[in-house]
Amino acid sequence: MKKHKLLFISEDITLSQVVRLVELAKSVSGIYEIHFASSHAYPFVFNDCEFTHWKLTCITSDYMQKKLDKGAPIYSETILLGYVEQELHLYDQIKPDLIISDFRWSVSISAPYAKISYAIIINSYWNLNKLDFRLPIPNHPISSVFGHTTSQFFFQYAVPLFFYLYALPVNRLRKKFNLPKIGTLQDVLTKADFTLYPDTPLLSPLNVLGPKEIFLGPVVWSPDLNFDFTWKKDIDHLPLVYYTPGSSGNKKLNHIILERLAKMPVRVLFSSAGDDTIQYGSNIIAAPLIPGNKACKNASLVICNGGSSTAYQSLYEGTPVLGIPSNLDQQISAKIIQRTGAGLLLNNESVSRRNFTCVVSNIIGDNQFKTNAQRIQDEFREYDYKAIFPRWLKNHLRL
Repeated sequence: MKKHKLLFISEDITLSQVVRLVELAKSVSGIYEIHFASSHAYPFVFNDCEFTHWKLTCITSDYMQKKLDKGAPIYSETILLGYVEQELHLYDQIKPDLIISDFRWSVSISAPYAKISYAIIINSYWNLNKLDFRLPIPNHPISSVFGHTTSQFFFQYAVPLFFYLYALPVNRLRKKFNLPKIGTLQDVLTKADFTLYPDTPLLSPLNVLGPKEIFLGPVVWSPDLNFDFTWKKDIDHLPLVYYTPGSSGNKKLNHIILERLAKMPVRVLFSSAGDDTIQYGSNIIAAPLIPGNKACKNASLVICNGGSSTAYQSLYEGTPVLGIPSNLDQQISAKIIQRTGAGLLLNNESVSRRNFTCVVSNIIGDNQFKTNAQRIQDEFREYDYKAIFPRWLKNHLRL
């Protein structure tokens, strides 16, 4: 019997976008014919994958961050048109029965134009109208000019305009392909034939899911590495802090954070991602890649950008999180985690102040953070994407 074809397509700006799709693809490998399209930015992720890999043009993380820092739309109409043309050519070669996309905005044009059903994977907190708190202002140079409080006040009124402008190139291109407008940025990110949320109810603003929405549970990934967690005997009793800025965190803070942690009575694992310009303290072990699942399991605290990738990995192991976000997605994720009591959020300015060490000590010393993290861990363990995703494909897509 001929297998149905699934095309997983990622805008691999960050590692998390690639590994989420890779993990989903691996969960149904052997059941369906799997094709994966990305820029090949993270080749080590595909070492044990048995599916066809296609190369696409993608923007880089640095390019996106520069756009976000300026408050400018990420994509131009020209970039999106190039994406759509590549995708249509790819569809013609593969002839997929279903497309599963992660942050590839152009798929909202190419898939309906080609009359192919598509699903998107996106955190449920991007259903912004369901949030019961004001959107936190992302790190932006304007904050240093007017102050955080004033900037936060005006940001609330600017959000609708920003989201309209971010979606404008998508809507203009949809019109050229005789497709109706999709809406604002929120709609670009969350509207598709099917919407897959790598979340659980405790971390979601959604009370009720629509018939074409589903909670997959956290899609966690860690590199398969042997790593020595042995410490000197004089400090092996100290609490462990795992710090990783991730592929999209603010690496400019690495020196400040490590300098402060080096003076604290803690052991530190630092995932450097190639940042070898720092002089590490004697209580710090650094490596370009660290098996995050093992680090999170052994840690008393995980310090990261607050985004769902590392933060959810930490909560999956029942470990509290200190989020230091550098973009809006990370801000919202860290804010929700803070509201559950499983962690705290610090803006970039606060890291440079003396209260950083107090915050770290507070989380490690207060058992309530651990208790709340374990409450989320219990729910995370109930939602196994490796079982939910294959079942959803079989029962809901009727392939």
